[in-house]
Amino acid sequence: MTAWLLVPVLRRRRTRRPDVQLDLTEFTSADRMVEHLMADGTDLVVGPEPTTTSAYVEVLGREKTVVVASPGHPFADRESVAVQDIAGEPFVHYDPENGMGVWIDQLVAARQTALTVVLRTHSPRIAAQLAGAGMGVTIVAVSALAGRPSVVVRRAEPRVHRDILALTMVPSDALVRRFVADLPSRGLPRVNTAAGDRSAEVVLRRAEPRRLPGGCRRCYPAAPSRVRW
Repeated sequence: MTAWLLVPVLRRRRTRRPDVQLDLTEFTSADRMVEHLMADGTDLVVGPEPTTTSAYVEVLGREKTVVVASPGHPFADRESVAVQDIAGEPFVHYDPENGMGVWIDQLVAARQTALTVVLRTHSPRIAAQLAGAGMGVTIVAVSALAGRPSVVVRRAEPRVHRDILALTMVPSDALVRRFVADLPSRGLPRVNTAAGDRSAEVVLRRAEPRRLPGGCRRCYPAAPSRVRW
């Protein structure tokens, strides 16, 4: 999320409000990020959907999940790749605590198949680079391709999108609300992939509130509660 989505907004905030300190922490699990938020460890979380939360949730947009392979891989001749086809390939997987890794395991188990795991990493970006280098194939969200790696990108079947959310505590202060407002005003960035492939385009839409299990919609107070940034 940092390089793909947040850098332009962070840069603009830094230019317009040099008196405001920005502290950035990165996680590989949406659930762990929300735990940090609920423990008052941060003011704002940006990432995929957690399992549950009582925080205020705003949908920024949606991104696709894609299959990544090396340029010489047989998947390069296809328009899409089914999960069952991945089962026989060396697979670059994620650390067991990584949210993407948990989701992939659930996807594979639901289709009663198994992966041949050759490597594990904490980072989807590194997973894409390893797959592009011929270490195996992998599954990533398109935000992992922001650095334009030289890889083959193909649509995953079944087609899966994931929502990208901004989550804040309720109540929240004015600085946090203005930062969140900057995110949907830019829209989610598109990702340029190898060989002109268009399967990794991000679905753009206006931000909207959303209700998650145990969560609330819009309940910002009229007055800010604090300013920590």
